[in-house]
Amino acid sequence: MPSHRPIAAVSAAAAAAALVLAGCSSSSGDDDTLSVWLPPFAAEDAGVSDLELWNEIITPFEEEHDVDVDVTIVPWENFEERFLTGFSSGDGPDIGYMYAEMIGDYISRGQLATFTVSDEQRETFYFTDMGQYGDGQYGLPMVVGGARVLFYNKAILDEVGVEPPQTWEDLVSVSSAVQAAGYDPLLMAWGEPGVGVLAQNYVNFLWQAGGDLIDEDGTAATFNSPEGLEAAQFLYDLRFTNGILPESTTALNGADLNAQFAAGDAAFAFGADGEATTYEEAGIDVGAVVLENAERYTFVATDVLVMAESSPNKDLAEQLAWFLLSGPSMDQFGTITSYPPISTEQTTEAHPLFADLYSADADVLREYPVVPNSATLYTSLYENLQQMLLGSKTPEQALADAEVAANESLARNEQ
Repeated sequence: MPSHRPIAAVSAAAAAAALVLAGCSSSSGDDDTLSVWLPPFAAEDAGVSDLELWNEIITPFEEEHDVDVDVTIVPWENFEERFLTGFSSGDGPDIGYMYAEMIGDYISRGQLATFTVSDEQRETFYFTDMGQYGDGQYGLPMVVGGARVLFYNKAILDEVGVEPPQTWEDLVSVSSAVQAAGYDPLLMAWGEPGVGVLAQNYVNFLWQAGGDLIDEDGTAATFNSPEGLEAAQFLYDLRFTNGILPESTTALNGADLNAQFAAGDAAFAFGADGEATTYEEAGIDVGAVVLENAERYTFVATDVLVMAESSPNKDLAEQLAWFLLSGPSMDQFGTITSYPPISTEQTTEAHPLFADLYSADADVLREYPVVPNSATLYTSLYENLQQMLLGSKTPEQALADAEVAANESLARNEQ
């Protein structure tokens, strides 16, 4: 899921993978075959695999257009690397799935084609404008969701006699009360291999402190600021001053966090909105809140379908993209996910816990900036903050070291 997606630093392994991929036949090179690359969404107990689901969804399209659609499920662990090597070697998909941290690089290299969106489609699909980058409609939003929230166990808070926190200060005081009553106060997955968790683990705090990630020109990082330091210091204090975050936080991955919270072992856990259903099915009476400090913001994923400029059959590929986003297709997709609907055609609805967040309260939702050469920023920031929580760096050192690495990469945007 997007909440667990990594941003991989592409290394020599990518070059090796490119050689392997280059030896494979390219489905996008055949006019009567279209290729689609999608990430995994189905849980282990979903009853159906991602590949089985998508093959069932696309069968009517194949029959109507007399075309074979080759669906590949790309694991999150090497998602960016697989796309980079695929597009670089000419073996990428006709239609692929990308998130904001990725797409800027492909646009800057001229590897993505633009979609045509009619007035009727703009009225039908809620978020088409969120797929427009610069002057081009390079993406068609497929997942607008995964808002990062603080989950809380209502039963624990009721037993302790405290109200859900609304601010950073509240989080500290309520967590301390919960801890004094013998409960684990707070779970954060700082041991997750991929940096998708950076959104809820740090970036939300950065935004809530009034800071930002990158300057408007996309040429320099801005997180090493008084606001960025306030956010990092708050996390440091949760671990080392207040003792609210346990030492094990740097070994805790997302799956283990979900399991512990679902078992009723903790009062609070940061995560993505889609995890609410899992907790409810486990019998947890769960609530959710977006915290506030100087500001009140939270990350939301805007993941889109893209079309390769190299696709030999762009007209049919674009029809396939719209088919995948159609109401019936997305309703079927919704049987293994719990994201808000993206169009008037869908019969599914947002989870009641988040209905206001995606409507009346939507102004608190923020996306990552779409900037080429920004992947290193997220990777370096995550790694340095992990080192901070291990006690090997101060908040100042962590941000300064991450800034150096980020700016080396972003400086390429000045050329």
